[in-house]
Amino acid sequence: MATDSIGVRLMGFDPAAPAGTVPFLHIENYIAMAQDLGMGTIKLEEIGITGYTIEQAMFKFKPAP
Repeated sequence: MATDSIGVRLMGFDPAAPAGTVPFLHIENYIAMAQDLGMGTIKLEEIGITGYTIEQAMFKFKPAP
């Protein structure tokens, strides 16, 4: 859960984005669905991050068409 949230953010996307928006254009937001089922959090402020900051490590991806 936390790994997916951080990974999506490192790609320059919002892990809480609704389905039908980038990066979840053609699928449901499975990360938010997992949070709703109590499997963890997608709130970056609730995830312990050590080392580089998100901004330092971010590599923005272009969304798939």
